[in-house]
Amino acid sequence: MRTLPLLFLAFVGCADPESKGDPKTTGITENDTDTDSDTDTDSDSDSDSDTDADSDADSDTDPTGCDAEVQSIRPADGASGVQIDSLIEVTLTEADDATVKLSDGAEVAASIAVSPDGLTVTLTPDAWLDYTTNYTVTVDVCGSSKTFGFTTEDEPIAPPVDWTGSTFEIDITGSDIVWTEPSGGALIGSTLGSAYLLLSISAMDDTTVELIVAPGAEDSSGDVGQAACSDPVQFAATPWTGTYGFDVGPADANVSAAGVLVAVEDMQFSGNFSSDGTELLDVHVSGLLRTTELDDLAGFDICALAPFVLGASCVACSDGTEDCLTLDVTDPSAPLLPGETIDPTVSATDPGCP
Repeated sequence: MRTLPLLFLAFVGCADPESKGDPKTTGITENDTDTDSDTDTDSDSDSDSDTDADSDADSDTDPTGCDAEVQSIRPADGASGVQIDSLIEVTLTEADDATVKLSDGAEVAASIAVSPDGLTVTLTPDAWLDYTTNYTVTVDVCGSSKTFGFTTEDEPIAPPVDWTGSTFEIDITGSDIVWTEPSGGALIGSTLGSAYLLLSISAMDDTTVELIVAPGAEDSSGDVGQAACSDPVQFAATPWTGTYGFDVGPADANVSAAGVLVAVEDMQFSGNFSSDGTELLDVHVSGLLRTTELDDLAGFDICALAPFVLGASCVACSDGTEDCLTLDVTDPSAPLLPGETIDPTVSATDPGCP
C-alpha cells in the first residue's frame, strides 16, 4: 500500500526541472522559456508583449516623469571676452536636481548653490578663471547631458599710474545719457532734473581695482559732492577689463534726485578710465529703479503711466511689489571731480538724518 506514493515521488523527482520552474535549478519562478521574472516570452521585465521596459503595449519606453531642461545659461553659449571673475548661472524650465560642472580640460574646483525655487543653479569657481581660455559647462538633468562653451577675456591693460582717490560724477538723467531701458527714460530726466552718482577708486594695483559708489548732490553753489544720509557701497576688488576697464556689481545703492534718495536695486557699473585719468568713458549703469520715491517728485504715479510715456512697464522689486523700472543707461563721459573724495563713514543713521 505504501509503494505507490514512493513511486510517484520518484517520478516527480525525475521529471524535467526546467519545465516545472524549479527555482533551485533555473533561478526563475514562471512557466516560460526566457530568463526574466515575468510570464511572457520576451526578455524584458514587464508582462506585456513588447521589448521595452514599461507595462504598456507600445514599443517605446515611457518618460520617468522628469521633464526639466536648460532654459538659459550665463555666460551665454559661445560667448567671448568673459570676465575671469564670472559666475556660471544655469536656469531650468522646472525645478529638479541638476549637476553643473566647469572644465578647461580638467574640472574646475567650484561651489554650487541652488535658488530657493530650485530653478537656478549657480556655480562659483574657487578662484578666478584664466585669461584667454576656452571653458566648457556640462549640465546633467533628467538623464540628459548638455554642454556649453565660452572663452575668457584677454589679459587686460592696467592704468600706468595710481589713480586711487580719483572721484567721478555720473549724472544718470543728463542730456547726453543714452537710455536703453526704459526707452522713454529721457522724460524722467526732464521731470526730475539731475540724479547723481559718484564713483571713486578706493584702491588699485596692476591686476585689480576697488571702487566705491555714493549718491551725489548739488550744494548751494551748484557744485556736486557726496550726498548726506546714505551709506556708500564698497565693491570688492575686481580684475581690470580691456584697457583701463572695470565691471562691478550687482549691489543695492542710491542715487540722489532733487535732494531725494532713490533706491536702485542690483546696480551694476562698467566702463573705462581715460588714458589720462580725467574722465570715465562709456559708463554703463543698470539695475532696478524703485519709483515710489519718485512719484511725489513727478506729481503722478510713474508705474501707472510708464507703458504710455516711458515705453515700459514696472516689474517686481525685491520685496515683490511691482514698483521698479528696469534701468539700463550709458553715460558717454563722466568727468573727474578734482579734490572730491567719498567718505565711506557717511551713514543713513548719522545725526540729523530722517
